Amino acid sequence: MRSIRAAQGGPLVNNGGRVVGINTWTWQKNIHGDNVNNVFFALRATQANTVLVSRDSPPLTFAKAREIFKSQKTPLSLLPTKLPRIEMPQNSRPDELRAASAAVVNGLMRSCPACSGRGYLEKRVKVGERQNGPFVFPEMRTVRYTCEDCSGLKQLPASDASVERLVLKLTTVIATSKPGDQNMQNAFQQAYVALHEHVGTNANAMVMLATRARSLLAQERPRVRVPLAFPATYMFSATIDEKGQRAHLVTLYDTEQIVVMTEPVLFDEIDHGVVRAGGLVAGTSKSRDGRRLVVIQDGYVIRLPNFLRTR
Repeated sequence: MRSIRAAQGGPLVNNGGRVVGINTWTWQKNIHGDNVNNVFFALRATQANTVLVSRDSPPLTFAKAREIFKSQKTPLSLLPTKLPRIEMPQNSRPDELRAASAAVVNGLMRSCPACSGRGYLEKRVKVGERQNGPFVFPEMRTVRYTCEDCSGLKQLPASDASVERLVLKLTTVIATSKPGDQNMQNAFQQAYVALHEHVGTNANAMVMLATRARSLLAQERPRVRVPLAFPATYMFSATIDEKGQRAHLVTLYDTEQIVVMTEPVLFDEIDHGVVRAGGLVAGTSKSRDGRRLVVIQDGYVIRLPNFLRTR
């Protein structure tokens, strides 16, 4: 017997075709972060039967569930009633994408001016005296000590203005790039690494970008085509039109503002957690239950280096 991802709630069937349990969850990574492909969990059929028999109310049917969900908020109620879209030329070249990625990697930190990027300073200290005839000479030694400005890290964070310029430049180039040959795929991979391993792990950058995003998205009509990059909490993804287009719904980190990410160029397989999101503002919309939504297109939704995809 073998369970698969997304089979939760379904029957666990043995080789004889008999239902022996109900799938619950799978263990995909161990404590070291290694992939685990053969650990699955299920509720025994006998235990499930005991629960059903002891119920005071009848089982919930699909017809009854439909009536209940009409009066309750569900994830589907958060989907937009319409999606604004902006037309942007996708004409950025692989070398432009690589250059913007390299600028982020090299520009988020600057060499510490106090220690000239060494991480330490030196000074001469007196450790004793030496007498030569009637004369007394101090004995000196060069002592190294950790630079207080950079705490020995050799680098300091770049200014907020520099971080904003570099990250938003990369976001714009990603949004105006079109996946193509292997050369472009390699450039996308470099952009992914820059966003995940450098922007995503830079606390100062994430706080600054989140503050900028909150200010812009709070406007009743935020300017379109403006690049945004921000930390967010992932909600879910869903098909939003008859063409099969999928959108990722996130909330701007530490707020209740819902952002609809459409047609992301880079995205990870995500089901929950904190993500790094970005793209070009396409406009605002309303959810089916009347909430204000901000729509961002042609960007990225990334978390861990799981399964990198391009549309």
